[in-house]
Amino acid sequence: LFNFFGLMVSGLGQILLKVLPGLKYGLAKFPASNLPKARKGVDRVCSKVLAGLPVQRVNCDGVSAELIQSPEMAEKTGRSVILYLHGGAYVFGSAVMYREFTTRISRMTTSDVLCPDYRLAPEHPFPCALRDSLSTYRWLLEELDVPASSVVFAGDSAGGNLVAATLLSLHESKCSFLIQLVLCCSPLGWI
Repeated sequence: LFNFFGLMVSGLGQILLKVLPGLKYGLAKFPASNLPKARKGVDRVCSKVLAGLPVQRVNCDGVSAELIQSPEMAEKTGRSVILYLHGGAYVFGSAVMYREFTTRISRMTTSDVLCPDYRLAPEHPFPCALRDSLSTYRWLLEELDVPASSVVFAGDSAGGNLVAATLLSLHESKCSFLIQLVLCCSPLGWI
């Protein structure tokens, strides 16, 4: 677990240090009409960094996502998948922005990592992100045939909150699920 937090500091922290200066005026002064352009700019900066593992774009029941497949997992019959829900205050963040981080997680844990591009506010208010998270989880179980007991839920910031909301929703719907691990983190101490 200590190594995982070290990874967050070195991987995601470095991405945030690259991106935050470009956001120096803050979201409060940032017109909502400029958000799509700003998101594309952040993705462009972050997409140049790739840690060398195969990254595949997948459609998870209408939700676009990146699946990072660990070469070690390809040879195993059992499959462990980390469902990583990115942060970004529900208005920023994407699988591309988190690509370096999620490939590092995959390499360190020898697990596959699925990072969905859940819909962002303000264009898509609550509960859109939650619906996308639930769709992605069900897609893992049904399409990739991953046992519920082999899914690890992880997320940072808004993604950590989304992990908790997803699990609560699964619990309330009486959906049978077993959890290997849940990890929710706040980014405040990373920088």
